[in-house]
Amino acid sequence: MIVIRLIGKIFALPLIILTAVAGFLFNLASDLSAYVTGPVLLFILGYDIYFLITTQWTHVAILTILGFACFALIFAQAVVLVTLEEARDGLIRFVRS
Repeated sequence: MIVIRLIGKIFALPLIILTAVAGFLFNLASDLSAYVTGPVLLFILGYDIYFLITTQWTHVAILTILGFACFALIFAQAVVLVTLEEARDGLIRFVRS
């Protein structure tokens, strides 16, 4: 039992490194994409309000869907980042046990 556990811990070390590097790169990518997504959301909101005032409903619908898609993208980035961190933390707890 101890030998099997030791082999599992040895195989877990590269996975820890892999998840840590993937988490770092994904965090960097999501931070950099925030510089693009933020102004795009403001642009979408501004034109959404303009088209709402001028009663161009098809444009309002399209821009509202695009706004929700941007928020869904941000939410998906957060979910992936949290999942990577939890996987890394679980592997670290396994190695330390």
